Amino acid sequence: MHSSLSSQANRAMGSRVGVDYYVAKFDTAMLSETLRPLLS
Repeated sequence: MHSSLSSQANRAMGSRVGVDYYVAKFDTAMLSETLRPLLS
């Protein structure tokens, strides 16, 4: 889940709906670290 919201409550909501990964919109390092193994 890619979101502009990064609070723990939003991460918990993502977890409740079954997301595999949660990446905040403005954390570019985390976004690339999360996507790199999925795209290889």
